[in-house]
Amino acid sequence: MAADIKIASGRKPVIDLVKNNPEICIELIISESINANFKDELIKIAKANKTAFKVVKNDALEKIAGGINHQGVVCKIKASKPLELNAFLKNIPDNKPALIIILDHIEDPHNLGAVIRSAEAG
Repeated sequence: MAADIKIASGRKPVIDLVKNNPEICIELIISESINANFKDELIKIAKANKTAFKVVKNDALEKIAGGINHQGVVCKIKASKPLELNAFLKNIPDNKPALIIILDHIEDPHNLGAVIRSAEAG
């Protein structure tokens, strides 16, 4: 896989990605063995957001996912370029309080959601 292409996986993350950031989606790849209703929903969302998609055998999806827990769907996405810390910090307004959260190796979207909710409550 090219260095500028990444894989997003999992039902909820991929649906959110295709709905909210279709411009970075290169291709949605769906296992033919997933629930038919969910497959239809994914295809409908992909078409509505003009995202290329294909349905493949589960073995092919396993190979593409490379061991990631994909839940029957992955999306090839354009990788973003890293933002240098100094460039990021320069864009924070001096006249408003700012909350910056730095996370590393977050794998479970529920954990990320908990962090976001905690930060919002703080």
